[in-house]
Amino acid sequence: MHEVWREKLKGYEKEIRVKYFTEGIEALKYLNTVEKKEKVFLITDYELRKQEIRGVNVIDKSGMKDRHLLVTNMYLSEIKEFNNKSAHLKMFPKCYLGDIILKIN
Repeated sequence: MHEVWREKLKGYEKEIRVKYFTEGIEALKYLNTVEKKEKVFLITDYELRKQEIRGVNVIDKSGMKDRHLLVTNMYLSEIKEFNNKSAHLKMFPKCYLGDIILKIN
């Protein structure tokens, strides 16, 4: 997935700084040191393989409830059910990531 995002963010190197993490705990440690969270946008996978935490935990524990994209391989029906039940988390299917058009202001 990092390669997909690298390709999508190519050309924005002057406007934004991108950090990639493979460990949820490391991402959480970093996010908890950031002072201006309003300048951060978190993209995380729902399922973090072979890890004790999930992307949902990283979002909740870091305070990124309003500035995140949670991606998953779940079936669309599961995603819709999750999104309907969740007050602040919204999931997006990985299969559509190629169709996302980014606009960075």
